[in-house]
Amino acid sequence: MLELVTVGTCIDVPAEADNNPYLFRMQELALFGREQRPLSVVRDMIGSQSTKGIHFLHRARLAPMGVGIWGLGSTTAIETYPAAAVADLDVARLSASLLADLLGQERKPRNDAWQGDVRDAITCALIAMLHRQRPERLEAPGPEAEPAEGWIWLPKAAEVTA
Repeated sequence: MLELVTVGTCIDVPAEADNNPYLFRMQELALFGREQRPLSVVRDMIGSQSTKGIHFLHRARLAPMGVGIWGLGSTTAIETYPAAAVADLDVARLSASLLADLLGQERKPRNDAWQGDVRDAITCALIAMLHRQRPERLEAPGPEAEPAEGWIWLPKAAEVTA
């Protein structure tokens, strides 16, 4: 997609949308092989969130520090995908436990969507913590990773799905 926009390079478009590199980045295409269904920044509503993320990186003046890592001083930003991250049993258990503790302290009942959003936020925070304290637990970008596409940081255990 980036080459199409920046230099006009065209490729043959596969018939199956789930294989279309104009709709999905390289790592998102790989997630289909793990029985995950990532959203497309082009086709799905997540595009507006992706635009907000890119805006945030520029507004906060975070600069690329490596594939899928932006930073400035002590601030680091990474991308993760909570639905795929909870394939790691430790991350799933800890996310569920923290959410249950939070809900136990809530005075007002909240709806299911709120709980799902909070669980996703907890999961993303746990991945950020792993990235900072135990980066070896995360799947790092390989040499084939396209720096301009970024990287979705996931626990190595997320490679295997049941």
